[in-house]
Amino acid sequence: MFRDILKRFLNGQMLNQEEEKIFLKTVKTQATYAVNSIGYNLLRKVYSEIDEVTNEAVILIINKKDTILKANENGGKIEYYIKLMIKNHIIDKLRKKTIQSDELYDEYSRMVSPKNQIVNIEAIEFSRICNEILTKTEKEALCLELLETKPENKTDTSFGKAKSRAHKRIKDLVTDKKFTSEVVEVAITKFFLSEICSEFVISNEVKK
Repeated sequence: MFRDILKRFLNGQMLNQEEEKIFLKTVKTQATYAVNSIGYNLLRKVYSEIDEVTNEAVILIINKKDTILKANENGGKIEYYIKLMIKNHIIDKLRKKTIQSDELYDEYSRMVSPKNQIVNIEAIEFSRICNEILTKTEKEALCLELLETKPENKTDTSFGKAKSRAHKRIKDLVTDKKFTSEVVEVAITKFFLSEICSEFVISNEVKK
């Protein structure tokens, strides 16, 4: 039902009262999911309540009308797309606020700076996307390269090709999503090696 309501809304058609409620409730739900993944402590730096996020989300949806309509027609996970769009918007606002206000704690403080919190959030997102877009072979090749280890059950040619494909996918991801080098570094050292590479580390140790 939401897909149809969304399509009609973006095409400028009037929604009845019930349809409008469904539309706003769905957007608010995705806004809440986005906020939960970032954290309310960070949210309060740029918003006072979730309704503000929802209102801006509606504007975002309108501004990205063509992209959303295309995703909707192609049968994509439209609610997930909206959540990710809202999340990226909040992160962008936090990044701008951090730069504008120079709201960074002293490096010797025990508290994590807002800048580092944002980098951490983006690093988690980068790792999640990598885990989705890379094949198992590509992940293994990349992980073993990071660990400076060569798998015994792969030829030099197949390993090299998988590694090249992984590098290209990640390069394209960084360019497309505009991840910073700092985010990529944190993602690899803090999340990629410990979460994505763990199964390959274990299997490789067993083979030895």
